Amino acid sequence: MGEQPVERLRDYLGRLTPSAQSRLAAALERGALRGSEHAAGELVLKELRRVAWRPARLFFRPLEPFLVDGIGKRPGRMSRDCLEPIWTWIGRDLLPDEAKAFSQEVGRALVAGTDSETDRLVNAFQDCVVVAIVGALATVQGDERASGRLAGQVGTPDAIEDLADLRDIQRARVPLAALEDRLTGHVETFSGAHVDAVKAALDMHMLHAGDALRHALVLLAGRLEAPWQIIRVAIRAAKSDDAARIAITPYAVALSLALSDLDWMVRQLKNGSEQAGTVDLNLLKRIHDAVRGLRSELSFPTDSAWMRGLAGNCAEISRMLETQIEAAPGRVRRLLRPRAIHEIRADTTLEDRDIAETETLVELVHACRHLAGDLAVSEVTKRACQELEQFLDFGTRTLLEGLRTAGAADRTFRQAQLQVAVRFCAKMFGQEYATLLSKAAAVAAQQERRVAAR
Repeated sequence: MGEQPVERLRDYLGRLTPSAQSRLAAALERGALRGSEHAAGELVLKELRRVAWRPARLFFRPLEPFLVDGIGKRPGRMSRDCLEPIWTWIGRDLLPDEAKAFSQEVGRALVAGTDSETDRLVNAFQDCVVVAIVGALATVQGDERASGRLAGQVGTPDAIEDLADLRDIQRARVPLAALEDRLTGHVETFSGAHVDAVKAALDMHMLHAGDALRHALVLLAGRLEAPWQIIRVAIRAAKSDDAARIAITPYAVALSLALSDLDWMVRQLKNGSEQAGTVDLNLLKRIHDAVRGLRSELSFPTDSAWMRGLAGNCAEISRMLETQIEAAPGRVRRLLRPRAIHEIRADTTLEDRDIAETETLVELVHACRHLAGDLAVSEVTKRACQELEQFLDFGTRTLLEGLRTAGAADRTFRQAQLQVAVRFCAKMFGQEYATLLSKAAAVAAQQERRVAAR
């Protein structure tokens, strides 16, 4: 089926009553269980499920700016994967009759095209769910066994926290939406008058306290090139960069969010390094900028949990980076060491994977030259840089001389070594140096051909 027939099918299914949609879906599912599957039937069932999810999408719409992909709970945010289990729990356990009536009434309003009625139904059900979740969470508060049962019913990894976020976002959905409308697009640098304007908007929409402030700041962080800069709102509100003074204001949540985001980035860096064997340099740069920004713009008490957490993250990054930085010079030497003629056979090659991994390590060392101080890897970086610079500077001269005197048996391998050296030099010394080396290699190859011709 082409695009247009699928659109017509979707439109037709959307015009069916909810009960008719349910009966059709049940019939198709029974047919699949009997083994009478058909591609068209699968398509209809897929589109039916898509249409049936529309009431849920309308209900969850205020959550959109706070949804993230992947696992791992982040303060003020919810995993996109948790929405379907929560919707199932609402319809099965929390408000089964109300959820069924909501889906049917919204379905009819959507078919009729009455936007105002749809909005009224959605808002009423959102309010109803907020009240019910408040009651459900109050019932299990302080009772670990009851909390465990509730979490099991919801079925998400962080069920209690997810319900609290859902409650808070839905409860503050109107002022949060108003704030979102006032925020500009992507913000490269959040400072000066922009900070004042955001602080005024938070006050105007009564988003300057409690969990509403937490989600308002998450909303703001999503617009910033450097999310850690949300601390500037806290500094402005407290009229001080003293973290101890900020801590006694509602805006202490800004510091907690900034530090929790740093924790999350460090975990992402560590997981990526363990899985891929390399460090994500873009993420490392963001972590470095966040650490430097937090340290330079805030005055932390030396014995505070915030300072200990910041120091712990730097120590974790240092341990992670040291191993890879120390390995770089040895990996380069192993690939580029000048070899005697008897060491080179017709099948002697440099492995592409080995080259790519080593190039990434060289790039990491070069990047850490500018990041080392804030990430506590100064000494190991300085040592690795010196070793790499000396070897690449003097080693490439030996490689060039080897190419000038190469014969048919070793020419191809020595040219391959110099091509790899050009790539590594581009990372350490810049493209201009690498271009000069490449030209020198071409000249050496021509000299070798002239010698062979004579």
